Amino acid sequence: MKAERKDKHNSKNLKIPRSPLAALFSVLFLAVAALFSSCALVSEATEDKFSFRLSQMEITLEEGAAAWLHLIKTPADGKKIPLAWRTENEAVATVQNGKITAVSAGETYAEVSTREAKFSCRITVTPRSRNA
Repeated sequence: MKAERKDKHNSKNLKIPRSPLAALFSVLFLAVAALFSSCALVSEATEDKFSFRLSQMEITLEEGAAAWLHLIKTPADGKKIPLAWRTENEAVATVQNGKITAVSAGETYAEVSTREAKFSCRITVTPRSRNA
């Protein structure tokens, strides 16, 4: 005679609720658990929240010098967004794709715009030093 081994994970040992009320609660529990787990996945996949900020709020340059201004998107997702760059006074400084070039002494603002918002940075241009 072979000894039979009882396995606690064996399907023969699975206890199935015999009362209709217990079976109903089991089915309801599984349905609610499935509903909540699927809703959580949908909200994470469709939620797009980003914040933007400029790399600098103020830049001081000498005439003829250049510096880069970046719009930082958090969280970074690698997707490019359309940006429009401009300065208030191109006689003082110009901007092209974030590169600020000092033209002549004075003060102006560089502005970058997305579809949703505008950001500005104060640009101060000082006269070229005579020691150069």
